[in-house]
Amino acid sequence: MSNRNPVKLLNMKNLLLIVLMFISGLSYAQNVTTIRKAKLKVFTGSYDSKKVAENEGRMTIEIRQAKTVVTGTLNYQNTDKVNSELKFTGYVQNEKVHIQLSSDATRVGSAVLTLENDILTFLMNGNSDILPKKATLASK
Repeated sequence: MSNRNPVKLLNMKNLLLIVLMFISGLSYAQNVTTIRKAKLKVFTGSYDSKKVAENEGRMTIEIRQAKTVVTGTLNYQNTDKVNSELKFTGYVQNEKVHIQLSSDATRVGSAVLTLENDILTFLMNGNSDILPKKATLASK
């Protein structure tokens, strides 16, 4: 007969099984954390419509981004040389920035910004007496 203790062999098998489960659990946790990391486009910077748009006035946007929160200023000079300076706050969602524009604590409207190949597209939600419906801005 064998001199090996069956209880000791059972404990070794259980220990080996526990170690394997622990290792597979670690690799699963690493996979989950890499999947859940958000990918954000960084919108921080200055954008100006002077290089890309003609006869539509001039728009300059200064954007600061911290994670998914965005703040900044928007300056617009229409074709009659009338200036408008607005502040905005917003958030990044699905590769777009959704902003609320205000002037002297009065809400002016909302807009969506998208960045692609260093070209920023400004799209106003609804109509505004101050701002154009759409503007294309290049990085300064």
